[in-house]
Amino acid sequence: MIADQTADIMTEEMDEMVQGAVAEVFSVMLNMPIEHEPTGTLDTPIECSVASSVGFLGKINGVIYLYFEGKLAENVCGGLLGMTEDELDPEMVNDTLGEISNMVVGQIKSCLCDRGLECRLTIPSILRGSGLKVDGTSDTKRRLISFKSGDQQMVVEVLVKSEDNNEQTES
Repeated sequence: MIADQTADIMTEEMDEMVQGAVAEVFSVMLNMPIEHEPTGTLDTPIECSVASSVGFLGKINGVIYLYFEGKLAENVCGGLLGMTEDELDPEMVNDTLGEISNMVVGQIKSCLCDRGLECRLTIPSILRGSGLKVDGTSDTKRRLISFKSGDQQMVVEVLVKSEDNNEQTES
Protein backbone atom coordinates (compact mmCIF):
# COMPACT_ATOMS: atom_id res chain seq x y z
CA MET A 1 0.00 0.00 0.00
CA ILE A 2 2.76 2.49 0.92
CA ALA A 3 4.62 1.79 -2.34
CA ASP A 4 1.43 2.58 -4.28
CA GLN A 5 1.04 5.84 -2.33
CA THR A 6 4.65 6.78 -3.07
CA ALA A 7 4.14 6.17 -6.79
CA ASP A 8 1.05 8.40 -6.67
CA ILE A 9 2.82 11.10 -4.65
CA MET A 10 5.74 11.27 -7.10
CA THR A 11 3.65 12.46 -10.00
CA GLU A 12 1.82 15.76 -10.35
CA GLU A 13 0.86 15.60 -6.66
CA MET A 14 4.45 16.17 -5.56
CA ASP A 15 4.85 19.00 -8.07
CA GLU A 16 1.71 20.63 -6.63
CA MET A 17 2.95 20.21 -3.04
CA VAL A 18 6.33 21.76 -3.91
CA GLN A 19 4.78 24.61 -5.92
CA GLY A 20 2.36 25.43 -3.11
CA ALA A 21 5.04 25.33 -0.41
CA VAL A 22 7.52 27.47 -2.38
CA ALA A 23 4.84 30.02 -3.35
CA GLU A 24 3.65 30.28 0.27
CA VAL A 25 7.12 30.72 1.78
CA PHE A 26 8.28 33.23 -0.84
CA SER A 27 5.04 35.21 -0.59
CA VAL A 28 4.48 35.23 3.18
CA MET A 29 8.01 35.06 4.62
CA LEU A 30 9.99 36.89 1.93
CA ASN A 31 7.40 39.07 0.17
CA MET A 32 9.29 38.04 -2.96
CA PRO A 33 7.80 37.08 -6.33
CA ILE A 34 8.56 33.60 -7.60
CA GLU A 35 7.04 31.80 -10.56
CA HIS A 36 6.90 28.12 -11.39
CA GLU A 37 8.54 27.31 -14.71
CA PRO A 38 7.45 24.37 -16.80
CA THR A 39 10.15 21.79 -16.19
CA GLY A 40 10.09 20.37 -19.70
CA THR A 41 13.33 18.55 -20.38
CA LEU A 42 15.12 19.71 -17.24
CA ASP A 43 16.97 16.59 -16.13
CA THR A 44 19.78 18.04 -14.04
CA PRO A 45 19.78 20.84 -11.49
CA ILE A 46 20.96 24.30 -12.46
CA GLU A 47 24.49 25.51 -11.94
CA CYS A 48 24.20 26.83 -8.39
CA SER A 49 26.32 28.48 -5.77
CA VAL A 50 24.32 27.32 -2.73
CA ALA A 51 22.17 24.24 -2.19
CA SER A 52 20.17 23.49 0.92
CA SER A 53 18.55 20.20 1.85
CA VAL A 54 16.19 18.71 4.41
CA GLY A 55 15.41 15.01 4.65
CA PHE A 56 12.26 13.28 5.82
CA LEU A 57 12.03 9.86 7.48
CA GLY A 58 9.09 7.62 8.32
CA LYS A 59 6.57 5.82 6.15
CA ILE A 60 8.11 7.71 3.27
CA ASN A 61 11.82 8.59 3.15
CA GLY A 62 13.62 11.11 1.05
CA VAL A 63 15.39 14.40 0.76
CA ILE A 64 14.49 17.72 -0.83
CA TYR A 65 17.22 19.98 -2.22
CA LEU A 66 16.75 23.66 -3.02
CA TYR A 67 19.37 24.83 -5.54
CA PHE A 68 19.89 28.61 -5.72
CA GLU A 69 21.41 30.32 -8.74
CA GLY A 70 23.63 33.38 -8.61
CA LYS A 71 22.45 36.19 -6.35
CA LEU A 72 19.13 34.54 -5.44
CA ALA A 73 20.61 33.10 -2.23
CA GLU A 74 21.67 36.59 -1.10
CA ASN A 75 18.32 38.09 -2.18
CA VAL A 76 16.44 35.48 -0.13
CA CYS A 77 18.63 36.11 2.91
CA GLY A 78 18.35 39.88 2.59
CA GLY A 79 14.58 39.60 2.12
CA LEU A 80 14.10 37.51 5.25
CA LEU A 81 16.47 39.51 7.45
CA GLY A 82 15.71 42.95 6.00
CA MET A 83 19.37 43.54 5.20
CA THR A 84 21.31 44.76 2.17
CA GLU A 85 23.75 42.59 0.24
CA ASP A 86 26.67 44.51 1.81
CA GLU A 87 25.50 43.61 5.33
CA LEU A 88 25.32 39.85 4.66
CA ASP A 89 28.02 37.25 5.24
CA PRO A 90 28.12 33.63 4.00
CA GLU A 91 27.14 32.25 7.44
CA MET A 92 23.97 34.38 7.48
CA VAL A 93 23.10 33.14 4.01
CA ASN A 94 23.67 29.52 5.09
CA ASP A 95 21.47 29.90 8.18
CA THR A 96 18.72 31.67 6.26
CA LEU A 97 18.61 29.08 3.48
CA GLY A 98 18.46 26.33 6.11
CA GLU A 99 15.41 28.02 7.62
CA ILE A 100 13.78 28.56 4.22
CA SER A 101 14.34 24.87 3.44
CA ASN A 102 12.79 23.91 6.79
CA MET A 103 9.73 26.02 5.97
CA VAL A 104 9.29 24.62 2.46
CA VAL A 105 9.89 21.00 3.42
CA GLY A 106 7.78 21.41 6.59
CA GLN A 107 4.79 22.31 4.45
CA ILE A 108 5.43 19.34 2.17
CA LYS A 109 5.75 17.09 5.25
CA SER A 110 2.36 18.30 6.43
CA CYS A 111 0.83 17.37 3.06
CA LEU A 112 2.47 13.92 3.19
CA CYS A 113 1.21 13.34 6.74
CA ASP A 114 -2.30 14.38 5.65
CA ARG A 115 -2.07 11.55 3.09
CA GLY A 116 -1.16 9.00 5.79
CA LEU A 117 2.58 9.12 5.09
CA GLU A 118 3.77 10.23 8.52
CA CYS A 119 7.39 11.35 8.64
CA ARG A 120 9.75 13.58 10.56
CA LEU A 121 12.35 16.02 9.27
CA THR A 122 16.13 16.03 9.53
CA ILE A 123 18.12 19.14 10.28
CA PRO A 124 18.96 21.25 7.21
CA SER A 125 22.29 20.95 5.44
CA ILE A 126 23.99 23.52 3.23
CA LEU A 127 26.33 22.83 0.31
CA ARG A 128 28.35 25.52 -1.49
CA GLY A 129 30.13 25.11 -4.78
CA SER A 130 29.45 24.50 -8.43
CA GLY A 131 28.69 21.45 -10.51
CA LEU A 132 26.75 19.83 -7.66
CA LYS A 133 24.85 16.73 -8.76
CA VAL A 134 22.98 14.27 -6.57
CA ASP A 135 22.30 10.73 -7.73
CA GLY A 136 19.72 8.55 -6.00
CA THR A 137 19.74 4.78 -5.76
CA SER A 138 17.96 2.75 -8.43
CA ASP A 139 14.75 2.51 -6.38
CA THR A 140 14.62 6.25 -5.68
CA LYS A 141 12.08 8.37 -7.50
CA ARG A 142 13.23 11.83 -8.58
CA ARG A 143 11.41 15.05 -9.47
CA LEU A 144 12.82 18.43 -10.52
CA ILE A 145 10.63 21.53 -10.22
CA SER A 146 11.98 24.85 -11.51
CA PHE A 147 11.18 28.41 -10.36
CA LYS A 148 12.22 31.94 -11.39
CA SER A 149 12.50 35.04 -9.24
CA GLY A 150 13.41 37.94 -11.46
CA ASP A 151 16.22 36.68 -13.67
CA GLN A 152 17.44 34.12 -11.10
CA GLN A 153 16.48 30.45 -11.04
CA MET A 154 15.85 28.05 -8.18
CA VAL A 155 15.33 24.32 -8.68
CA VAL A 156 13.74 22.02 -6.13
CA GLU A 157 14.89 18.41 -6.43
CA VAL A 158 12.85 15.74 -4.65
CA LEU A 159 14.26 12.25 -4.05
CA VAL A 160 11.86 9.74 -2.47
CA LYS A 161 12.21 6.11 -1.47
CA SER A 162 9.34 4.28 0.21
CA GLU A 163 9.91 2.01 3.18
CA ASP A 164 7.10 -0.58 3.26
CA ASN A 165 8.27 -2.11 6.53
CA ASN A 166 9.06 1.10 8.38
CA GLU A 167 6.82 1.44 11.42
CA GLN A 168 8.12 4.85 12.54
CA THR A 169 5.26 7.31 12.56
CA GLU A 170 6.58 10.07 14.83
CA SER A 171 6.19 13.57 13.43
